[in-house]
Parts: sequence; C-alpha cells; structure tokens
Amino acid sequence: MSKPEIKTKGKRALRNASRDQIASYFDTLPSHERKQKWLRKGNRYRMQCSNQYAIDRVKDPNTGTDRIDHASMVAYIAASCPTHVIDGWSSLSRAIGATLANDVYSACHIAYYAELRAAMALMAAEGVGILNNRHVAIDATGNIQELPSLKNSRSNGTHAYAWPILRHWSRLNRSYDLIDNIYQPANVGLENWLAAMGSSVPAKAITREWIKVWGIDLALPEGDRTNRNLASYRPSAFRPPQLTTVDETTRFVAEMWQCFEPSKHGSFIHLEAHLLKRALTRGGVSFPVNEQQIQNLGLSSAENLAWLQLLNCGNEPSLFEDASRHSHIDSPRCLFQILSRATLLLSIATAAARRHLLSAGYTREDLVFWWHQTGVDRGLWAKDGEVDPIDIWADIHDYVGDLHEWLEQGPNSTPQSFQVSGPPNRHFFESMELIGIWGLIP
Repeated sequence: MSKPEIKTKGKRALRNASRDQIASYFDTLPSHERKQKWLRKGNRYRMQCSNQYAIDRVKDPNTGTDRIDHASMVAYIAASCPTHVIDGWSSLSRAIGATLANDVYSACHIAYYAELRAAMALMAAEGVGILNNRHVAIDATGNIQELPSLKNSRSNGTHAYAWPILRHWSRLNRSYDLIDNIYQPANVGLENWLAAMGSSVPAKAITREWIKVWGIDLALPEGDRTNRNLASYRPSAFRPPQLTTVDETTRFVAEMWQCFEPSKHGSFIHLEAHLLKRALTRGGVSFPVNEQQIQNLGLSSAENLAWLQLLNCGNEPSLFEDASRHSHIDSPRCLFQILSRATLLLSIATAAARRHLLSAGYTREDLVFWWHQTGVDRGLWAKDGEVDPIDIWADIHDYVGDLHEWLEQGPNSTPQSFQVSGPPNRHFFESMELIGIWGLIP
C-alpha cells in the first residue's frame, strides 16, 4: 500500500508557509493584551475553529467570494503554537501518571496525543494550521491557502494529515534552519559542532532523522498504527500488556526529569548535551573527545571544561535510545519508546514557540497570566504569593535524589510499593507542565 503523501500544491504551500506572519502576530499584539491572553476573545475562530472555517470557506453563489477572515485565522494559528505546547506537556504529564500506575495502554494512548500536540505546535510555529478535515498554510501576504487532500489516503483528518506534513517538512531546508537556530549548545550551531569535532555526517541529515524518528507514532499506514489502535481501542483484559518493573519505570521517569534541568535562558543543558553526543556518534566521532576538539569552537576555558565533562559522561538516560526504537505494543519498553519520542518532539516544539516570544520581546511578567495560573491549577504552588518557576527545579532535584535513594534500598517490584512506601512528593513526577513553563517563559 502506498504511503499517504502531500500533493504537489500542498508541498509548495508548505515550503512557502510564512514563519514571519506568526512572528508578526506576537510582535504586534499590544502590550496590555499580551499580559492578559494568548488570543482575543472576539477572534472568529477562537472557540470552534474547524467548524467556523468550514462554513467561511464556502463561496457565496452570487458573489463568488468566501467569508474567510484571514487575519483572524493567522492570529488563531499563531496563538495555537504555545497553547498546543502547553497542552502537549499536560498530556505527557497524564501519560507519566498512568505509567507510574502501571496503566500501560492508557499511558500509550495519552502519550500519542502529546506527540500529536507537539506536531501541531511545531507546524503552527511554521505558519501551518492542522485543523480537522481541512488544513491551511499562511502565505507571505498573510492570506490563508488551503492544503489539498492527501494522496493515497481516504482520510484527511487531523490524525491522518499530521504525519505526512511533518515528514515532508522534515525534508525541507527550512526545518534544518529552524532547528539550527533553536538548538545551539553553548550558543554554537550544530553544524559548527560537527565540523570542529570531525563528523562525517552533515547536520541537516541528522536533524532530519530526529524529526522523522520522533514523530513516527503519528504514521498512518496500518502497520505503523497498530500500537495506537491496540492501546486505544482494544480491551486490555483480553491482551494484558507486558509490564516493566516498578524499578525500571521509576528510574526511566527520574532520568527523564534529569534531562530538563532549566536555565535562565530557556535551554536545557543536559538535554542539549545528550542530543549533541548522539549527533556526534552518528557522525562517526570517537569518544572520549579531547580538549583540543572543543577548543576549535572558540569557547572560554570554563565552557571548554564543562562541555568536555558533559560529552565524556558515560551515563546516557534511556530516553534517547528508547526514542530511536520502535517496538510492538507487546514489548515491555514500547511505552517508554512512545513517551521518549513525545518528550523530544515536544522539546523542539517548545523551543520553536519560545523563539517567537523572544523575538517579540515577551517577558516573564507578560506571561504571568498563563504560567502562574497553570501552576495553581496543577497544585504546583499556591494562588497567593510570588514564585519563580525555575526555583522549583531545586525541589525536583531533591525529589529525584529521594527516588534514587529509595531505589537503592532494594527491589520494589509492585506498584503498591511505590504508592505506599515510595519517596514523598512523588506526585511532582507527574507535573511535566513545569517543563513547558520553563521552556516557554523568557
């Protein structure tokens, strides 16, 4: 069976989709409004975008014109970028909660939606709206261009369209340009890192692989969606999943958190280091690397030492290897693999959204209306009083340490052992909205 593909007209619209129009929305939103909301309440597409667009696109038989409000649709797609990111991390949080409860199929189902949100956020950052049965791209003039139906597919819905459009976007030069801009360990682009370290594989090929691998759970062909269908629609009692031990599960979650130690600049240095090491390994670079290789980048002595230690650290979280594997739902690690891909795709989407906010001059105070209420709603902090979200990392770091101490006490093979005798404050491991907050706020 042929794979669903974007038609030629759609490829052209995707190639020319305007990232600048998305940036312009955030840049021109008045200061008093950006401190109150992501999108104006009067926006025509705010509440039921897909339905309203379906109505508006129908041309009047007398005038031959449609009623599409192009400016409102641009605003909707732009505002959907960070809000899809937020919802993606929330979905991942719920998936982690199900994982810690050994509810494998529910966790797979929810993690898939986290991955889908990541794809939608990433495309929105690029000027593309993945809606319901019709999808659009914004051209350089701010007008909406409808994307044609897929080739080799009977469906044009959100789930069907997300993977073909993400796959095709990953092949375009603009995908590499974006990732090269948002992923810069020590403020150095990936291409420069690879050249300095003697890589034999270009950065463009590596970043293309990342996007294709991290979004593979969205693939439409029947063989690729078996896991999702079994997890989402089949009775779990008829096909009990193979479970990992509580030790394996909690260690996986703890390692995931350790990748996202936040910085004041919105980057996650441990995540960047592990991705860089993966890229260098893919390029044939031998480890351990030496100081002279890093000195070729022109970093300070302190930065040289820090990155030498980071790259030569032998302990890679399983997140990265799991993300590169694709197992059947019967495999005990299938859930970890889906969670890993959702996490890494969300990290890219978060950085792409943050780039627009930084470019428009947003401040942490501008977004307090969002991040503070999100923390209140998720029980991360009290409604009253001041809080710096990054300060919460110190608590998370301690909780992860408590978890490792608990693991070292001996085998804990039942879910009850974690729920009853596990470390205190373990509910924070399900609060991955924090990563979205850390990654978005300037």
